Amino acid sequence: MFFGWGTMHKSWHLGNGYTITCVYKYFHLWFVLRFVTEKKWYLQGDSRSEDRELTKEQVQKLIPTGLPKINAYN
Repeated sequence: MFFGWGTMHKSWHLGNGYTITCVYKYFHLWFVLRFVTEKKWYLQGDSRSEDRELTKEQVQKLIPTGLPKINAYN
């Protein structure tokens, strides 16, 4: 297959009972070049009532070292 598409996710634990998850859509060429077309960020807590969607700016405030990277091999 020379191209394909799909949805994937990657999570980062914040260490205080919260996890940030990025759900993204992508397409790829030759299984090597991956292009991310849409990202959505979520904050997940210990209880389901704490879960919510975040903006890119809110994620940057929670992780001051920089926005987590999504690379071609995640």
